[in-house]
Amino acid sequence: MKHRMPHRWGYIAWGTAAVTIGATVCVLLLTSATGQSTLDLVPETRAALDRMERVLNENAIPAASIKSDTESIRHD
Repeated sequence: MKHRMPHRWGYIAWGTAAVTIGATVCVLLLTSATGQSTLDLVPETRAALDRMERVLNENAIPAASIKSDTESIRHD
């Protein structure tokens, strides 16, 4: 008894190749875009720390109990 596959091997191979090429192009575009722009996280970090400190102060945590560190900027 001969069982017929729902799709031919050629269609499966071409579909797999198309998906692989598309994924490769997406990864290359993403790495290219990320490599061109510098990520400056200092403003985002400052804003997050300010929000956390404000939330602690709003919840009646004394300022003496909130430990803050000196700011040091690291360049990689």
